[in-house]
Amino acid sequence: IADLTLKNEIELAVCGYSRLSLYSLEDLKESQRFNWKGQLFKLTFSPNERFAVCASNDLSIHIWDLKRNKDLSMRGFSSKSRDGSFRYDGLYMANASGPEIIIWDYMDPGPANKKPMVLGPLEKDIQFVQYQKKGKTLASFGQDGVVIFWRPDLFEDKPLAIAGIRDQAISAALWTQDDQYVVTGLQTGYVALYPTPQVSDPE
Repeated sequence: IADLTLKNEIELAVCGYSRLSLYSLEDLKESQRFNWKGQLFKLTFSPNERFAVCASNDLSIHIWDLKRNKDLSMRGFSSKSRDGSFRYDGLYMANASGPEIIIWDYMDPGPANKKPMVLGPLEKDIQFVQYQKKGKTLASFGQDGVVIFWRPDLFEDKPLAIAGIRDQAISAALWTQDDQYVVTGLQTGYVALYPTPQVSDPE
């Protein structure tokens, strides 16, 4: 087992070598299985539960459209996908691949045949990417300790703000519940907190 997450309150999703499986939490019986050749990891679901996305060891991300029972593979990355995060409304997803962030358009009918936006390359590889819980700001967290805030919908590939402690590798990161700060855990044993830069949405 490479990763597992709750799809919702009644289903558990598990991925590993060659498959993604959904289990009922009531009886732990497998309700759905999706096969794919190779090792899958870093599992995430879109907020509306329509799409399941896994990174793969073959330098791709694999996407299942659960509504249409179809799947597709996105290739062409130079590095494995380390992390993925959907925007709260499910319209966009960011994934970290080496020193780049790839922004995918998940507006109906999904990301197939759509050209993604690329942020970077940055100086060092990115460990984590996370959208706010209820906002549109994206934060990326680098191996070199650099935290970058982005608003791709407003400023495309231009950073909103840059923070962090250089050369202090980030080992964990999260947004606070109110989206006002990001919190980072550093490999040196410290915890650092950064305020979210404020930006006004166009009316």
